[in-house]
Amino acid sequence: MIIDFHCHVGKDSSDEEYEHLNLEELKRSMDKWGVDKAVVFPFNGDDESLIEESLEILEKSKEADWIVPLLRINPKSLSKDELSGLLDKGFKGIKLHPRAQDFDLDDEKYFWVYEMCVDRELPVLFHSSVKDSTSKPEKILSIAERFPDLKVVMAHFFGNDFSIMKIAKDYPNLYVDTSMNSGTMKRLQTVNKYGFKNMVFASDIPYDSQGVALLKIREAGFSEENEDLILGGNAAKILGLIPEMVVEKRERGEGDGK
Repeated sequence: MIIDFHCHVGKDSSDEEYEHLNLEELKRSMDKWGVDKAVVFPFNGDDESLIEESLEILEKSKEADWIVPLLRINPKSLSKDELSGLLDKGFKGIKLHPRAQDFDLDDEKYFWVYEMCVDRELPVLFHSSVKDSTSKPEKILSIAERFPDLKVVMAHFFGNDFSIMKIAKDYPNLYVDTSMNSGTMKRLQTVNKYGFKNMVFASDIPYDSQGVALLKIREAGFSEENEDLILGGNAAKILGLIPEMVVEKRERGEGDGK
């Protein structure tokens, strides 16, 4: 099973260079490149539209099991009861973009969000960038350390701060998605050298092609076992899809057949 952990749908209100991507277009790309499931959330927008579009994605996922819906929020504009009510609807995790929503991810005011996700065993996908003061990779590391039971996914391949690559293995609850627009192949090979296995395949579609993103993984020299983990195994674990992975392996004739 191949799972793309970073897929936008809708229209990016903050960037006219990229027009939009709808679910039908996403599915065509997935069929073309053999991607089985997509972790989907809205582009940037105002606080209300983030929730409305997240709910639309969630509703579509009830008819299409290839959609894994994440709730994108601005934690500044939600109460605990409001977030709890939204998560009760069936979202598989939360997407946070501190720069776009203008908040510091390591501000204690928002720790209740992480605590709620721990209680519900839901992952948090964080935008990360070494250039963004609100979402620097070291801040995400601090959250992974403070909340060891939180499933932390750092987007954009260490946020382009590869100085933390060597210490990332010290955080078993930290995963890194592979979406990055340049230099990924060499970086993947370096990560392989250091033996960091907690990666999840991610394209950041439509900002990058799923086909190109897949090729980078497959040509980086990972062992078959590690490649399987990156392309789907780790994501299935994070998202609670392990039973589906077991069924798929049995259908392919793998495993002990019990």
